[in-house]
Amino acid sequence: MLGPRAGLRVPVSSGHNGHMLWGPPSGTTPETVLCVGEFDAAYLRRTWSDVREIAPITMPGGVVNEETARHAAIYL
Repeated sequence: MLGPRAGLRVPVSSGHNGHMLWGPPSGTTPETVLCVGEFDAAYLRRTWSDVREIAPITMPGGVVNEETARHAAIYL
């Protein structure tokens, strides 16, 4: 978990490979969630009321990989 010692105003935790199984850290209720991957905005709106695509996932030099081919993006 990252937080004030890392220069952040609020704690940050990663749900990579398990957040959906056990949720956010005990005693916390996230106000902001950053989703990165191959999501459809409509799918994310089933859980959150305000979903915005921040940027597509891109690779240097225009390299095409699994994420770029499937239009992965960063959502807030």
